[in-house]
Amino acid sequence: MYPQIQLAFAWLFLWDLRSRLAGPCLISTDKLDHYIDLVPSLFGPEFHHATIEKGTPVPGIHNAYVERQHLTLRMAVKRYTRQSNAHSKTYPRHCRALALYLVHYNWIRPHMSLSENQPVTPAMAQGLVTQPRTLAWLLRLSDNRVRPKKQLFV
Repeated sequence: MYPQIQLAFAWLFLWDLRSRLAGPCLISTDKLDHYIDLVPSLFGPEFHHATIEKGTPVPGIHNAYVERQHLTLRMAVKRYTRQSNAHSKTYPRHCRALALYLVHYNWIRPHMSLSENQPVTPAMAQGLVTQPRTLAWLLRLSDNRVRPKKQLFV
């Protein structure tokens, strides 16, 4: 790929990422040269940047965690399963399916790996709630949404 195109895609990706982050964090990237200049200029000094070299372990950053999350996502949301006809016909439906999975994974589903004593959800581990949420809670959230009225007959 041409360097100018790589720079444009790197800038667009990091600009989008910047709009989604709430506060300072560690941003780990591959060794693309453009990231070295773009990350500090777009994010500022409060964000830390690390480059990951393939095959070189970095303390606290493991590719296995990312790969495991991808596998869990593909197994839980059939839209991500390879060679499947369970696809989303529109982008908004795809986003809603992903949002449902993320709410279930982070607020409802207990994880044994987050606590030694009892299974807790990631939201509980972060101190956002004291008890796991339920599917009834999720349904109430979706019922409170304002839905546009569909015109069935024209």
